[in-house]
Amino acid sequence: MGSYSKGLIKNSEKLLVWPDGIFIKILKSNIKKIPGRNILKYFKLPKQINTIKVFGKLSEKSKLFLKKKFNKEIVNISLPFGTIEKITKKKYLIKNDELIFITLPTPKQEQFAEHLSQNNKKYKIICIGGSIAIASGEERVVPKKIYYLEFLWRLRYDTLRRFNRLIYTFFLFLYGRYITNKINKISISIAK
Repeated sequence: MGSYSKGLIKNSEKLLVWPDGIFIKILKSNIKKIPGRNILKYFKLPKQINTIKVFGKLSEKSKLFLKKKFNKEIVNISLPFGTIEKITKKKYLIKNDELIFITLPTPKQEQFAEHLSQNNKKYKIICIGGSIAIASGEERVVPKKIYYLEFLWRLRYDTLRRFNRLIYTFFLFLYGRYITNKINKISISIAK
């Protein structure tokens, strides 16, 4: 929501999000957190999908997990490290029978998804972040005691970068919530 507040993530009818963080409770208290690993756990792949393309980091363990879960060809496309401008220099073709997972952090995953959608007519994209690594067992699941504070649990790795991003986006959230009211204007509906 902080990235949305700053305009780094654009609101679009093409963009559907799920509540995977604590701030959804501020906007709508009856919505439960849904970690991306649960999206993967219960996701049923449409029959017309023949290939899963993963843009970003994907370990061999995570690749084998996806292969076993979906029984489809898994293609990993590494992306350059750096700014979103550097990452989006290249255009990528998406075929009708492909599902795209993006494993970049927010807001780059949403920005990269927007880039892909502008350069392809038909696409199916899921911004999954680090959830594949957690679902595959490569990274440990957050303990239930701090379920809604998963951002603290993830500070164990890449601590300085994550902490700086957390503080920055928290202030962006406050700005969007109390100064511009942009976050207060978000329309929330529950899809079934």
